[in-house]
Amino acid sequence: IALSPVKDAILAIIVKSANDAAVVLGEAVAGSEWNFAQRMTERARQLGMKNTTFKNATGFFHPQQKTTALDMAKLAIALKRDYPKYFP
Repeated sequence: IALSPVKDAILAIIVKSANDAAVVLGEAVAGSEWNFAQRMTERARQLGMKNTTFKNATGFFHPQQKTTALDMAKLAIALKRDYPKYFP
């Protein structure tokens, strides 16, 4: 089965924690990793994640990047609700 390069990258991020692929996808989506982190933070706020701030696409340590277990639960609930076809 042939996959698209974007789908390959997403699967690599999910299965192998391919952080370089996360950076590449972030740059492709938002022009830079920093812009992507800003967009992720904005989306987090829309999902009610009040205690999350993203500073990179990978989740690597950054002194200003933070989240909580409650916020990650909100993200998981939104993913399952909004993208049910990916949870069989």
